[in-house]
Amino acid sequence: MIRQKPLISSVLAFVLVFAAFIIPANAAKKINYAPTASNVTISGSCTAGQTLTGNYTYSDASGVPQGTSTYKWLYSTELNGTYYAISGATSKTYTLKSSDAGHYIKFQVTPVAAWGSPNTGSPVLSPAVGPVPVPVPTPAPSATKTVLGFAVKYYSTDTTSYNSMVNNTKSINQVATVTYTTDMYGNISGTVPADQVSYANNSGIKPLALISNSDSSGFNSTIAKSVLENPAYSQALINNLLTSIKSNNYKGVNIDFENIPYADRTYFTQFITNIKNALSPLGYLTTISVPAKTSDSPTNSWNGAFDYSALGNAADEILLMSYDEHGTWTTPGPVASIGWVTNVVNYAKTVIPANKILLGLAAYGYEWSSAGNKALSLNQIDNLVATHGGAVQWDSVSQSPYYIYNDSNEIQHTIWFENYNSIGYKCDLVNQNNLQGIGIWRLGLDDSQYWSTINTKFGK
Repeated sequence: MIRQKPLISSVLAFVLVFAAFIIPANAAKKINYAPTASNVTISGSCTAGQTLTGNYTYSDASGVPQGTSTYKWLYSTELNGTYYAISGATSKTYTLKSSDAGHYIKFQVTPVAAWGSPNTGSPVLSPAVGPVPVPVPTPAPSATKTVLGFAVKYYSTDTTSYNSMVNNTKSINQVATVTYTTDMYGNISGTVPADQVSYANNSGIKPLALISNSDSSGFNSTIAKSVLENPAYSQALINNLLTSIKSNNYKGVNIDFENIPYADRTYFTQFITNIKNALSPLGYLTTISVPAKTSDSPTNSWNGAFDYSALGNAADEILLMSYDEHGTWTTPGPVASIGWVTNVVNYAKTVIPANKILLGLAAYGYEWSSAGNKALSLNQIDNLVATHGGAVQWDSVSQSPYYIYNDSNEIQHTIWFENYNSIGYKCDLVNQNNLQGIGIWRLGLDDSQYWSTINTKFGK
């Protein structure tokens, strides 16, 4: 009988050796990696009623696609405090409620892969946004408030201000067209925006002709000094203005003289008085724009020439330029913090009749970076937020929005601006102090939400 056992053993040994040779060591056990989430951020406006969106980048070293990742929204009363989950907030978006006022908000994502083990990664939190602004009691709207809009036409086909006037006709009472400049001798020059003036007259809006002492260098103190100190030049300017507003169907003027030497304080007051005496008997309005200030300093190089009390007696309306608290010429900061504007109003109403005061509102912002500083419209700011992501922040002290982003070169940009939310607090000041209304610099820089606030606050 033939014995088979040694042959079977030899074959089995050969198979085992061959298998070890052709099968890689790692084929027996494939390594699976847990998914990860990175670049976790929040985008959207951090105010009650607005919707925030959580953003992140999903990745899986094993190449497994994303499954059903899970989300949480959390809140805290302190930026660096303990954060608690918001009940029911388990989607990528979260609509802020009034109960979120005063809270900081974070977004958390736990990445989950479609298959594999492990298929769940570690939860990752976004940086906080907020705090969500605390609403303040809103005074009853007043439909009698005056809304003045400044309008420009920088070139023949520029329709930005015109379009804003058309879109918001029911909200606007007066429009000041930035038209004329004067030279040292009282001669005026400028192109009348006939479309703006005609539309205003046909729509129940009073058009005012704005005249300034500006030239290519800015507001020229030498021009102001020459016109104000020489009676003949001053009278020539008044005569030229009167002729122009008559022939172009204006209903009055807005005098925007800035950078006036403080030594010409009395001359400027007399100039405004003379304009009022010439225009008032003919039914024309005399309005002036004055730098914002919180007290009177007659020798101040920028605002010393503006005697609020005397000018308040002379003019029909005083527009407080209560903006540009910060700008491209300063360090970053609010365009018009509520504390500063409140102080401006509190001083002005002690020396100017409240029913002559228009509170100036900005419809723009400023951007600061190492690459340069510049002014931006509200739409330009919205576009930057959409492009670069992240959330618009709210500074509860100044009641102002701001936005910080890094460009493609990793240069940080900081933007402070006014918007529909911040101007609401200024409109409340108008109602609370029984001021005549507001003046907006300028038509065309605004957006629809900006006007919604005005209409709500003033019952337009």
